[in-house]
Amino acid sequence: MSRCVLIIRIKGQPITNKALPTVAFQVGVLHASMHQIQPPTTIQLSGIQDEFPDWSNFVERQFYSFAEDVKGVLDVSSYRQAIEKFENMKLQLPSSDGPSFIHMDFRPANIIVDEDKVSGMIDFESVRFGSTEIDFTKLYRDFLSFNFCLYQSYQEGYNTLRPLIDLEVVLPFYQFTDAFNSIGWCKRRGIEKNASFLEKNLSILKKVLL
Repeated sequence: MSRCVLIIRIKGQPITNKALPTVAFQVGVLHASMHQIQPPTTIQLSGIQDEFPDWSNFVERQFYSFAEDVKGVLDVSSYRQAIEKFENMKLQLPSSDGPSFIHMDFRPANIIVDEDKVSGMIDFESVRFGSTEIDFTKLYRDFLSFNFCLYQSYQEGYNTLRPLIDLEVVLPFYQFTDAFNSIGWCKRRGIEKNASFLEKNLSILKKVLL
């Protein structure tokens, strides 16, 4: 059976933290428009998972799937502290926001801008339906945290389509789990060739554990 591959070229370059607030506003609109998409109720999904009904267990599976890899990088005391931190922080989370279509890797490298206009996003390898709360972590880490004006404009853009959840409540937990999982990812993919990314996430994790 022959296969047809559709290749779509999006004009522009990945966004940087030097973008204008007007661009951050557009990123917020784009993100909210994606989060407005809900899983269909009349057909059964086959190509994309709906993790929302069991969201807490999904987050837990992800965390512990990387735990063995992380164990080989952290010292025993830090590893045990991280496990305890995860279990304690998990209990403080509010009700999940969704179900929504989430990108899972929504970060500057995957957001394309052309002449100060957001032209699209790429890399849909990890998409699924789930809770929006996990989808802000990488964007905040690599873009919004560098400039409050960008953060504010992003929030304004997002709120034009749907209410933004209280990020101050959920971001600490997902920043922590993202750093932990990323350390495990670096171990799997090779510590030497991912040394810079590993050190970045070790630094984030250490700050959380202090």
